[in-house]
Amino acid sequence: MKLTDIKPNPRNPRTISTDKLEKLKNSIKDMPKGLSIKPIIVDEDNVIIGGNQRYLALLELGYEDIPDNWVKKIVDLTDEEKKKFLIVDNVSFGEWDWGLINEDFDLDTLDSWGLDVPKYETSDIDLESFFTDDFTEKEKRYIISLEYRKDDYDKVIKNFKKFSGSRAGIVYRLLES
Repeated sequence: MKLTDIKPNPRNPRTISTDKLEKLKNSIKDMPKGLSIKPIIVDEDNVIIGGNQRYLALLELGYEDIPDNWVKKIVDLTDEEKKKFLIVDNVSFGEWDWGLINEDFDLDTLDSWGLDVPKYETSDIDLESFFTDDFTEKEKRYIISLEYRKDDYDKVIKNFKKFSGSRAGIVYRLLES
């Protein structure tokens, strides 16, 4: 299929930063099979309803012709369904399990693949205030204060990074394990 036969969606509400576009282009270069797994979705007029950023990346990479299985045409959607798909195709319903990610993946590699990896600076985390929460005046205030040597402190912070969620949630999960 000719890339010029595909039309970008003029009402696409998504944009992409230069950095993310570069990561997407690298992803396509490194694994072009990914486009057959998650093709560009077009309607009966070849207007993109899913994959506007992939289309842009392909253009910037200099593609003129692309394999037919990189595009999937859907012809039976109403205008309302097309609008909904434009949004739902880009919604992430799940959450990352950062503990498993830290065990199974290199975070720098994930970042290069385009995943928004949380960045933590050890020096920015003050464990004494880490456990301090704001309560209304009617509630008692409880503080857990911990002191560590620098090397142990770094180990504690590294382990905290494996979890996401509230401070209290992180502590509960650590205590339960």
